[in-house]
Amino acid sequence: MASRYQIVCMVVDRGSLKGAADELGYTQSAVSQAVKALERELGTTLIERGKQGVSLTRDGKQYLPYLRQIVTAEAELEGKRQELLGLSSTDIRIATFTNVSRTVLPRVIRDFGALHPGVRFTLKQGDYTRNAQWVHDGVVDFCFTARGFTAGLEKRVVYHDELVALLPAAHPLTAKEKVTLADLASEPFVLLDEGEQSLVLDAFAAHGLSPHVTSEVTDDYTIMAMVEEGLGVSMLYRRTVEGMRADRARSLARRGGGLAQLGHHAYRHEALYRLYELTYCQLMTGMALSAVFSGLSLWLGRRDRCVPGGRVVPPRP
Repeated sequence: MASRYQIVCMVVDRGSLKGAADELGYTQSAVSQAVKALERELGTTLIERGKQGVSLTRDGKQYLPYLRQIVTAEAELEGKRQELLGLSSTDIRIATFTNVSRTVLPRVIRDFGALHPGVRFTLKQGDYTRNAQWVHDGVVDFCFTARGFTAGLEKRVVYHDELVALLPAAHPLTAKEKVTLADLASEPFVLLDEGEQSLVLDAFAAHGLSPHVTSEVTDDYTIMAMVEEGLGVSMLYRRTVEGMRADRARSLARRGGGLAQLGHHAYRHEALYRLYELTYCQLMTGMALSAVFSGLSLWLGRRDRCVPGGRVVPPRP
């Protein structure tokens, strides 16, 4: 049902009571009564009726901008009401990968679920290429992926991470102040499988280097275990490494054991910063998307949630 403010604005926009009535599906008498009711409330005449249709009075011209603001606010309020009602039984489908699903999403889902208990999340693990394709195919509502894989999709940058070098605790390179790609290229290398495009291999290639890859592994925990056993060196994202080290430290402490120190050092070359983007199809409804964005914004906005150095860092171009 249209409010009196909406009806008056519609009369002005259509230029007649009949035009507004036809647009709203009301009788002309009902529209006229709504206009008169608002005029009584405001204590003035807003609209003059003539042979050429209706026109605003002097007071009507003064009131009209405020009436339109009320109409806009009413529409926003109704949109929020529908959004909250819709979220009561919404299944939000997200394509993600290890770095995000282990270090970003759990807290976001927890905090957002507390606000909207009826929401259910479905997570699909993929890689940069597959995640973006799943959005195109309608398999998921949106995805996390990396810059360069978002052609034809709407996108927002949510955070960036940096790669760090992983070294066995007793490795000679741990004594160096800075570990370079050239240092790592001469060592047996355990490569993180990132799908069709490897940021690690791209970085080596940009410097005319090629690592001595002895293993290619998808699971981050497996890579860390292999490095700890002296099977090679590697590179992983800082957020992942720090999260895993904290988890292992807590687990071993409960068992009364000790944590073998895994040397890691950031190689701070701009090419090794990975921009992560949240991407989605233009045609999807904005309800679930805007809701999750709100949760991500709240979580990622906290000072200690982004890397490097525990600081919120603006995305690099």
